[in-house]
Amino acid sequence: MALRDDLRVTLRSLRRAPSFAAVAVLTLALAIGPNAAIYSAVDALLLRPLPFPAAERLVRIESVRGGEAGSVSYREVEDFRALDRIFVGVAKYTDQGQYNASGDGRPEELPSTITTHDLFRVLGVLPRLGAPWPAALDRTRDFQLVVSHELWQRRFGGDPRIVGRSMTLDGAPGYTIVGVMPPGFAFPVRSDLYRSHGISPDAAAYEDRGNRGGWAVARLRDGVTLAQARQALDALAGRLEREYAASNTGVGYRVTPLRDLYAGDARPYLLLVLGAVALVLLVASANVANLLLARVFDREREIGVRLALGASRWRAVRLLLVESVVLATLAGALGLGLGALGVRALATLVRAELPRWLSIELSGGALLFTAAIALAAALLASVLPALRIGRGELAPVLRSGGGARGARGASGGVRQRRLRSALVVGELALAVVVLVGAGLLLRSFQALVRTPAGFDADALLTFRVELGWRAYPGLEATARFHRELLARLGALPGVQTAAMLDNLPLSGRPRTDAVIALDGQATEAQRANPYVNVRVASPGALAALRVPLVRGRFLAESDADSAPAVVVVARATAARLWPGRDPLGARLLVGSADSTERPWRTVVGVVDDVRHDALSAPPALDVWVPYAQWRSGGAYYLLRTRGDPLALARRAPELVWAIDPDQSFFDVRPMRDRIADRVWVPRLAGVLFGGFGALAAALAALGVFAVLGYGVAQRTRELGVRQALGAAPGDLVRLVFGEGMRLALLGGALGLGAAVGLAVLLRHLLHGVGPLDPPTLLAVPAILAAVAGLACWIPGRRAARVAPADAPRADW
Repeated sequence: MALRDDLRVTLRSLRRAPSFAAVAVLTLALAIGPNAAIYSAVDALLLRPLPFPAAERLVRIESVRGGEAGSVSYREVEDFRALDRIFVGVAKYTDQGQYNASGDGRPEELPSTITTHDLFRVLGVLPRLGAPWPAALDRTRDFQLVVSHELWQRRFGGDPRIVGRSMTLDGAPGYTIVGVMPPGFAFPVRSDLYRSHGISPDAAAYEDRGNRGGWAVARLRDGVTLAQARQALDALAGRLEREYAASNTGVGYRVTPLRDLYAGDARPYLLLVLGAVALVLLVASANVANLLLARVFDREREIGVRLALGASRWRAVRLLLVESVVLATLAGALGLGLGALGVRALATLVRAELPRWLSIELSGGALLFTAAIALAAALLASVLPALRIGRGELAPVLRSGGGARGARGASGGVRQRRLRSALVVGELALAVVVLVGAGLLLRSFQALVRTPAGFDADALLTFRVELGWRAYPGLEATARFHRELLARLGALPGVQTAAMLDNLPLSGRPRTDAVIALDGQATEAQRANPYVNVRVASPGALAALRVPLVRGRFLAESDADSAPAVVVVARATAARLWPGRDPLGARLLVGSADSTERPWRTVVGVVDDVRHDALSAPPALDVWVPYAQWRSGGAYYLLRTRGDPLALARRAPELVWAIDPDQSFFDVRPMRDRIADRVWVPRLAGVLFGGFGALAAALAALGVFAVLGYGVAQRTRELGVRQALGAAPGDLVRLVFGEGMRLALLGGALGLGAAVGLAVLLRHLLHGVGPLDPPTLLAVPAILAAVAGLACWIPGRRAARVAPADAPRADW
């Protein structure tokens, strides 16, 4: 009953002060909304468990050589399985890309994953219909498929007799469907097809440990730690190096939680942005606390009368708390709406392809978080006003004959101004911290996009084809297709250069890592050799990318299958393998030394470095080999155009299908878009930080405006007396302006001190910018001074308009 009475009194009081209620609710909502949106992203990418049983036991294993990460071979996966005291199961998988499905409906591109039979058992999710293929099929070319639930519904109408049916992929029939996964299953990102591994049954191919491709996903045994798994893999690497020196010299293994596969790069940025938006919430809470203090000051006589009539101080405090909770509830509802809009905007700004179960949405956890921060904001905002009531500072009101202002007197007014000014100083300091963080991240992003990628991305159209092994079983068949299509593409109007490359730089696709050996190099010296990134390219690829030639020559049409095996190396590769020496004419083996299919290659050219993984990462150690000397079924085509690249997007497929009507064609994009996909995380962090910094600065300015405006209203008599004694209106403006700028100066100084600590924490996320970046540390105080000056201007003008005749009518 008492709580209901308090609620009725609070609602009646707020109806009498609609401006106060509106400003308080809007202030809190503007901070709660971004908090809800950012928490939704953090929840999706960092907190939400992976949709696999005991997902915390799942890890990914990759190889490492010379400090460079790489893939694993089928035989190495069998070695991992033998560590049965560490792993319950181990599966190998490769994110293959796309298959072109035809023959039983509309042709469509289907994302696919090539894997061993035990992937589903390792992940703990078995097919809903059917079963995975038997282990024996991992070593045959009799491919079998497990399809996604979504593909089963979309393409096959949910036919319960689908098990045993055949699919035609990339023009080749005979892919048998043996299972259908449950709804929502996706691994590693999004796949409609899971195809049997299909390593050649040939014994030499099976035993080739240098034939690396893909990664291993493993499930740790209960009680086994990540550190123990790493120790076991280190011991295995040492044994394999002794037994298989040709393929495993210098090769180690790295094991990481599977969760890091999805959000490892974004984790520090997300947590940083969440911290920034939490600071904005503190600024908003301080603002509302200021409003509540002003409201308490104005209601001192009312509260004092209640106390004199027998109301307890707890009842007065409780009324204040109920009012704060009501305001926070309204703000939480409005903030939730703003958060929903923010989540929708975030989902469109995230350029990475994420699994369905990592979708950013307002989940139940986000709703609870929104309610919690709304309540926390209410409590933070009401602490100081509640303490003022609880300490009994309102008793003098009843002994005064001059109303509330008279009761407060000069000393009370000074205490009020100091308290409210302290809150504003805190707001300004927090705003400075957020603004410095925003400035550093935005400056870092600008430096990142100016980082030379090693190639010219302008006016480049790119698309991908996948040449199936059945339709194009060998090197000659794939080279013939590439040669014919390049000739047709090069003849298109508006095309300057047409080229083929198996893997584009900054495409987001894994590198083709290979072990190497130098001619005459001792086995011990091979331990330091890194993995190199093999790029299979047409003769015009480097010219199409406009990669500068450093020495020697580019790949040429004369580098045919029957010609001597050659290679062009990147500058970083040459410096790493032949330090201080001319690499031209040197020979190296790309691939395992015990493989007869890997001839010694002669270095005929050195080109500039090209960044593959990210603009912020070091250049890859590239070796460029001719497409006529190294089979590549999957290939990107590059068209250097004279105008808009997308103008050719419709013509290119016609030429592909003129050669092979069943050939897949997909992923048509300008190269500039691919680069944008690789820098979206730091760009988004900078934009969000900048937006939150602007919001924090605006809220802090509102706080300055409220304190100074309230002070002018409270000091009407004093200002009128000053005018009567000869003060000019400009003097009163300077008085108010000076008071506001002193607050800004103090808040700015405190904020810069805290921002230095933030900058040091940010140093690992910055690119091309130091943590104590002078332009940022100079610009933020200037912005703060401008914002504070604007906030001081209106109260200053109001003070200048106080007439001496108003002074006798004003209360103290």
